[in-house]
Amino acid sequence: MTKAIFITGGASGIGRAVARHFAEQGWFVGLADINEAGLAETAALLPEGMSSIHRLDVTDRSGWPKVLADFAERTGGRLDVLFNNAGIGIGGPLEDMSDPDIDRTIAVNFTGVINGIRAAFPYLRDTPDSCILNTSSAAGIYGSAGLVVYSGTKFAVRALTEGLDIEFREYGIRSRALMPGFIDTPLLDGPVTGRTGKAAQATRPHPPARPAERGGGGMTAPHFRAARAGDLERLHEIRTAAYQPVFASFRAIVGEEIAPHAFPRAEAEQGDHLNEIADQASDFELHVVCLGEEIVGFVALSCDDTQKLGEIGLNAVHPDHAGQGIGTAMYEFALDRLRELGMEAATVGTGGDPSHAPARRAYDKAGFSKALPSVWLYRKL
Repeated sequence: MTKAIFITGGASGIGRAVARHFAEQGWFVGLADINEAGLAETAALLPEGMSSIHRLDVTDRSGWPKVLADFAERTGGRLDVLFNNAGIGIGGPLEDMSDPDIDRTIAVNFTGVINGIRAAFPYLRDTPDSCILNTSSAAGIYGSAGLVVYSGTKFAVRALTEGLDIEFREYGIRSRALMPGFIDTPLLDGPVTGRTGKAAQATRPHPPARPAERGGGGMTAPHFRAARAGDLERLHEIRTAAYQPVFASFRAIVGEEIAPHAFPRAEAEQGDHLNEIADQASDFELHVVCLGEEIVGFVALSCDDTQKLGEIGLNAVHPDHAGQGIGTAMYEFALDRLRELGMEAATVGTGGDPSHAPARRAYDKAGFSKALPSVWLYRKL
């Protein structure tokens, strides 16, 4: 009998890697995620006929039984491993986090795990030597400043896992947790950052809206247009959500003694800068990326006509749309636009800390291969 594993968060990152590993061992793999395009990409990497795709929001308790029943139909009712891997990484100081972000982090990272275990219990009980595998985190071993809600959910997953290993022993169900440290996966794709200095740019007409040249996989293709005055509130929402992990990373790296001196108003100043960019008299071009009617990201561009050097400035993609290739498509659009404006080279600035890893990955995919290292050093006096 072919063994079977059901993986949440199977559209990318750890979920995709685990799916490939088990498929190579001859297992049937059930892939679940809200990112249907990513699911299709993962399934395409697995042997034909050895996987099933299930659109699932792990927070939707009522959706779990139907999805698992569909999976069990393919496996003859067998479920050897339930891999609760879906998660989101929203950070920032607790006092600055919004109620929806707190609620969603808890719902996805912890309640979603409980939902999966409860729904899968009959299949696990009826499969000899079955196992629950939950993705916790190194943040579930030690508290992480700037990530306290995320860290709290991972502590909770770890406690749940350890308790269930005892509670479910009579049913022959083992319970284990993964405790990874930082891994460069799309979980962190939310913040995508760039250097925000201005370069002189003559006033130019904005281009018409255009679709990205990439898309498919059943997902609405992103399209781009010039920002409008009424977009600004949404752009600030995206900026705030995307950069929370970045500012939290900065504070964690330099420490609480230095952070208030090094960047006391960093978030507020970034907000002011976005207001300046959006001003009609600005030297920047500001474009938004949309999925259907929803704005999911933005990018600012500027040009130095003397040096023929274009710059990608402040930009972000909302974390809810991470892992969909939107950042890469946005940078390709930006480069095409700079070519249209007569630029012969392009530059962008980013950070070397872990929170900027998704940005560095997206810039690399867009062809930025020449890097000039720069490091800011701090010390307490």
